[in-house]
Amino acid sequence: MFREKMYFMYNGRRSTDFGIVNCSVDDGLFREDFFSSRSINETSVAGIDIPHFEGVKREPRQLKLRFWMSESWDEKKISEIADWLDVDYYQPLSFMPEDYVYYCLPVDVTEIVHNGLKEGYLELNMRCDSPYKYSPITSLHQIVDDYKTVEIRNTGRIKITPEITIVKKGNGDITLSNLSNFNGKPLTITNLEDGEKIMIDGEYETIQSDKYGNSRYKNCNEEYLWLVYGVNRVKVEGGCHIAFTYQCTHN
Repeated sequence: MFREKMYFMYNGRRSTDFGIVNCSVDDGLFREDFFSSRSINETSVAGIDIPHFEGVKREPRQLKLRFWMSESWDEKKISEIADWLDVDYYQPLSFMPEDYVYYCLPVDVTEIVHNGLKEGYLELNMRCDSPYKYSPITSLHQIVDDYKTVEIRNTGRIKITPEITIVKKGNGDITLSNLSNFNGKPLTITNLEDGEKIMIDGEYETIQSDKYGNSRYKNCNEEYLWLVYGVNRVKVEGGCHIAFTYQCTHN
């Protein structure tokens, strides 16, 4: 929920830098979308009254926002605000105190509603890149001598795959097993060299080595690590310095 929060960050800047606060001009109650809109995919067949259900399509989330300009503005201030909000790609939006992050950009018409005395508010629609909102980025660093079990908490009900950075200690293999994901298989990378740095992005299924580029695919079984809802007990086998970077995904 963000309607009751006054301050926010967007595109790397704080709203207070521009004298802007999040506001509501309704009847005193806050209205927010519970989750993003969705539509039903189905096929109709002649002569059959009941269509064939094929699934649900979730639409990207849209946020209707009003930002009150707490200070009188001039053309310079309006120009600065326009430069800040006029982006060509999705930028992070978070309301403080920070809880969730939305990746969004303004669409449709952005309006200034004012009283003619250089006082008023901005009204704009933000379209997100997905139906979801995200937790702040979390990084978990661990040093493993031989093997170690690491606990990673996924607070979202949607499974995610973290970015993994491994710096090998000694020559050998690395195996990662999520003991909490009964449907998952261990991720194994073999024949790594001492000091070699490996970066794994399970979402895009990429594996990069600082020594051998993308040629480490042949040493990997490509069973990427997935984090399910709740506490994930990840067993790390093989000496290394390992970091898990992730964002939990929420409806």
